[in-house]
Amino acid sequence: MVYEPQVGALGTIRQAQAPSKYKTHQQVDFEVNYGGYRLMSPRDELKIIIRQNFRWDKTVRNLKAFSVNESMSKLEYRFFDDENVFPAGNEFRFFDSRSTNYKGQYIAQIKRGKEDEMWVSPQNNRSETAYIESNDFDGNYVIDNREGTDSSVDSDYIYMTFGLKTHELEVTDEKVYVNGSFNDWRLDKTNEMVYDNNFGGYTATIRLKQGVYNYDFVTQKPNKTTDEVYFEGNFGETQNTYEIFIYHRPVTARAEKLVGYHIIDFNKRR
Repeated sequence: MVYEPQVGALGTIRQAQAPSKYKTHQQVDFEVNYGGYRLMSPRDELKIIIRQNFRWDKTVRNLKAFSVNESMSKLEYRFFDDENVFPAGNEFRFFDSRSTNYKGQYIAQIKRGKEDEMWVSPQNNRSETAYIESNDFDGNYVIDNREGTDSSVDSDYIYMTFGLKTHELEVTDEKVYVNGSFNDWRLDKTNEMVYDNNFGGYTATIRLKQGVYNYDFVTQKPNKTTDEVYFEGNFGETQNTYEIFIYHRPVTARAEKLVGYHIIDFNKRR
């Protein structure tokens, strides 16, 4: 995306103010300052999208300003009906496959061969456990190789096997996936898991380049709705990144312009 910095934004993230969602959701409050940018009807002309962790499947769209201060050219977006609230999720799981000579973090086994294989340490359901703070990539990944000099060409493809120890889901046709930015958050045959009685849980093998990866486990119901909470949980303290996109379509324009962009981190340690 390319944007023209015509308007500014300033925002804060906090745990949701609704008592029922305080421990599980996060709330994005923000204001837009349009200064000398010409708007005939500020409340109606700007189109706002908020995105969580750089994911288009985690967005809030078309928010209308709660109040307008025309003397200060300011729009306030503070709501009371959860329009600007997101499930907080959990910190992402991760593994380090940068070396084929020794086991990185959360690598249980390495098998060298014509095509190298690795096994990610078996995982468990985290939905009922306490929240544990840890820095992550918000679901993203980094291609890297510890033995090479240029990670972009030296990193090899590895067959990575994931395992989630849990009971088999009882609902017919309900599926389990291992998911992340590495798969562009798509749920398909590539990252679908199958139940393995010998392992005592779900497994999947995916061909990935060496690097450090974030991932989580997702269930999908027969009606195609997804649930990241079932195995991961929802914790209001989770470190997340939020982006605010501000679009405007001038009267004579044929398309919307991205006239403002603002990024906010919540509970991040640098």
